[in-house]
Amino acid sequence: MAAGKRAAAPKTLTIPADLKEIVRETIRSAHGLRPADIKKQLPKPYQAFDTAARTFASELADAGEVHRVKVGSSFWFFGDEPLARLDRLVPELVEEPLTESGIKAALEGACRGYQAVLKAWLPTAVRRRVVFLHGPAPGTRGKRFGASPDFRGLLAPTIKALLKVLPELDSQGVTRQQIAETLLDSLGLAATSAGRPSSTNGGKREDARSAFLGALGAVKAQRPGQALLSLKEVRARSELDKATFDATALQLSREGSVTLHRHDHPASLTEAERTELVSDDRGSFFIGVAPRSER
Repeated sequence: MAAGKRAAAPKTLTIPADLKEIVRETIRSAHGLRPADIKKQLPKPYQAFDTAARTFASELADAGEVHRVKVGSSFWFFGDEPLARLDRLVPELVEEPLTESGIKAALEGACRGYQAVLKAWLPTAVRRRVVFLHGPAPGTRGKRFGASPDFRGLLAPTIKALLKVLPELDSQGVTRQQIAETLLDSLGLAATSAGRPSSTNGGKREDARSAFLGALGAVKAQRPGQALLSLKEVRARSELDKATFDATALQLSREGSVTLHRHDHPASLTEAERTELVSDDRGSFFIGVAPRSER
């Protein structure tokens, strides 16, 4: 270097005025980003400002404009609250029960980032009955998760006990129809009892069920291709009183005939607004309903 000349100072890049807004939209349009992922998701002219972009991501999370979740020793940034998003996503994925790895595979691609928080979400989802624990598939060991309870597994001891006494009942001339009617009657669902008309309450339950399903079918016909239907619209069509409508909706959900969809933030509603929703005894409020597909 010639005497008297100094090395040129490194050029300082000026952070673009809209970088923070660009980072916000980048996170919101992605399905989960780690800090190291942000740079490659930014438009090319902004990628030189990776350090500033990460700082802005943290500031946006602190301000509640995006969501930051710690998974292990690293952080993920999401545009929406990821656990609430899984509440909506996963029940649709587990119409047929899936293992945790099966759910992860179903989330692969468009929802890749949500795989990172799946392990933390699953235990809370089971406790809140967003999904239900199922036994392993035949020939496997891994527990599975489904959109409805594993009632067949729960009923297995009862069915086994019934099969054990069937020969004795047969020898006494008790018909299978009589056995079926007795079981239905014990559940409050019998249409007849030993050939006689059902009780008034049983008839009312069947009438309410028919009214609900008829109204659901009418609303679905008006909204072809729409999977999730408004419970408010179905209620108006059914002409059932609120108590009967709510009880019927919850019963059909327990049976697996329909899927009820929770309101994400019932605390944000007024008491009057919450009263309009279907609610259960666990504090869940439901705003939508979807018929379960035939299998």
